[in-house]
Amino acid sequence: MSDSTSDDITTTTYLSDSNDLDGSSNPKKAKVTRKTHGAAVYRTKFNPQWREKFPFIDKVSDDIYSFYCNICKRSVKCSHMGITDIERHVGNQMHIANVKAARGQRTINFPRYDSPLIEKTTRAEVKIATMLVKHNIPLAVADELTPLFQDVFSDSQIAKNFSSRRTKTCIINGAVAPRFQSILVDKMKNGMDHLP
Repeated sequence: MSDSTSDDITTTTYLSDSNDLDGSSNPKKAKVTRKTHGAAVYRTKFNPQWREKFPFIDKVSDDIYSFYCNICKRSVKCSHMGITDIERHVGNQMHIANVKAARGQRTINFPRYDSPLIEKTTRAEVKIATMLVKHNIPLAVADELTPLFQDVFSDSQIAKNFSSRRTKTCIINGAVAPRFQSILVDKMKNGMDHLP
């Protein structure tokens, strides 16, 4: 006879006691308890090598037993059968519909600003704006600097990309002004006679 519960498996076996001299028919019970029943339970973790076959999946940062489908924009469990879970997801009607929708959309390419030329041009624009503010030169001079630099330094790519006009006050307001404001306050605290 065996008794079982949903969480634990309890096996009850009846043993006869050979030292039982009175001849009673009450066998002794021995219980064996296991936490799980059946085969051992293993969970499959995400394997980064799966990206070679399925480039649209990524690892989920907070769940090692899932993958993120970039096409469907959702995470899916792969703990049951691993790569077979991915293959099953790829064959899913929702995933197939999302692939068709993605093929029909045009991609938007945003320009990358990682090139050293753009960084050097921006650096030149900030330096010119800083010089104008530091020496209290009117911003109208900036209108003349761009064509002047492009003419004088015609072989320079930085000069060709340089664009600093009086309307480009965002450099002064956003980047240069806070620094010069703190310098001005320090000089006023120290009682300097002349201000920059």
